[in-house]
Amino acid sequence: MSSMDKLEYSTSSHGDQLIDGIWVDGGGNEVAVENPATEEVLYYVTGASPRQVRDAVSAAEQALPAWRALPMQKRVEWLASIVAGLKARSAELADSIVAELGAPRRLTEKIHVDLPLACTSALCSVAAEIDGTWRAGGAAVTREPVGVVAGITPWNAPLHQILAKVGAALLAGCTVVLKPSELTPGNARILGDVTVAAGLPAGVLNVVQGGGPDVGAALVADPGVAMASFTGSTAVGRTVAAQAGSDLKRVSLELGGKSALLALPGCDIQAAAMTALASSMTNSGQACSALTRLLIPENRADEAMQVLTEAVHRYRPGDPRDPSTRLGPVVSDRQRQRVRQLIGSVASDDGYVAIGGAEPPEGLSYGYFVRPTVVAGVTGAARIAQEEVFGPVLTVLTYVGEDEGVALANSTSYGLSAAVWSQDAAEGLAVARRIDAGQVWVNSLGFDSLAPYGGVRSSGFGREMGLAGIEEFTVTKAYLGAIHDEG
Repeated sequence: MSSMDKLEYSTSSHGDQLIDGIWVDGGGNEVAVENPATEEVLYYVTGASPRQVRDAVSAAEQALPAWRALPMQKRVEWLASIVAGLKARSAELADSIVAELGAPRRLTEKIHVDLPLACTSALCSVAAEIDGTWRAGGAAVTREPVGVVAGITPWNAPLHQILAKVGAALLAGCTVVLKPSELTPGNARILGDVTVAAGLPAGVLNVVQGGGPDVGAALVADPGVAMASFTGSTAVGRTVAAQAGSDLKRVSLELGGKSALLALPGCDIQAAAMTALASSMTNSGQACSALTRLLIPENRADEAMQVLTEAVHRYRPGDPRDPSTRLGPVVSDRQRQRVRQLIGSVASDDGYVAIGGAEPPEGLSYGYFVRPTVVAGVTGAARIAQEEVFGPVLTVLTYVGEDEGVALANSTSYGLSAAVWSQDAAEGLAVARRIDAGQVWVNSLGFDSLAPYGGVRSSGFGREMGLAGIEEFTVTKAYLGAIHDEG
């Protein structure tokens, strides 16, 4: 693998913080942005100082009255112009995500660039539905913006999560201070450039960069922030919720997952196994909704393992710039160590590694690569069956009887996603209703840009995408008294 070229925009002359429409130099801690495929430092970002976080929130507060007063159609037009600007820089967005996340080029263009832009356009198509007034008894009821939103986004789906929060919040009439992940900040820089070039009113979208413990914590704690929208680990989500809760701020949390694909006895086992494998390998397994547990009837386990053994070669780790690569590295050395350690825990839980393992992939002497791995023989109580791995690892578990299968699907603390594979849709839907998750696929796996997305239990609360995603950034307001009928 040859050395990855440095990103052109990494030497940009402007600063790292977008505050009140102007890029300024950071005043906080310096963070190195790495290429996980080569372990090279691409560039450095200087984080925001506490004063700059305060300035960014203040700018959002000052911009809020005029932005919320705009007719919905005007806000839609602004967001559509931002989408157009991002589309014009699609290649640059893909370059930044390939280099900073290590996602394969073929995946990045479709999933990390085209999909979030399409989802944002879908938001625009339904935004008008939250506008206007409706009657409830003798009251007139409206939805109004919650105020200044702190958007804190992860590294694993950087542009998607940024636009899911920023797009919905802006359409709702809120102003935003965005803190992107310090591991994958390049796409947020491009977004900021696009908004400045489009002439978005100063202060409507501000970008502060840096680490979570300093910049993120200061942002959530700022008294001018009305709502914190966070996507990331469950552990950090609890911290964000506790911090926001002390000031009774609104919170939306999209957290971890340990999602199951429950294959029912009469289903197409090959299709179920192939779907679980693809889901757990996509983005190197770094997706909170990934179906990382395959639940198979005990008498069909050998059949499923044969399918997986024959198919896993499709996910050979390699250079993410190569169009043929389907499996890139994980994002960091820290993440690689965690994944390998969890794979190593299988033996102590009386399981075995059927495919792959914790050893470095052959032929890759550097880069944060992990072998595509399938483990089996463990029970639902095993550590690898309970904890979110966030790496290219699929755990196969067996069950006897539908009730045991449903109980196994519900046996973790998470509840983000799930899938049911069945002989027919009616049977699958009946079982899906018994699974505790925010969304459940039945005999399919895909993404619907208008469907609400979010979890229950340790996977968080609140919803993103579509109309529900916009409503998340609003408050319901009732007007009582001398109300006259309208229209």
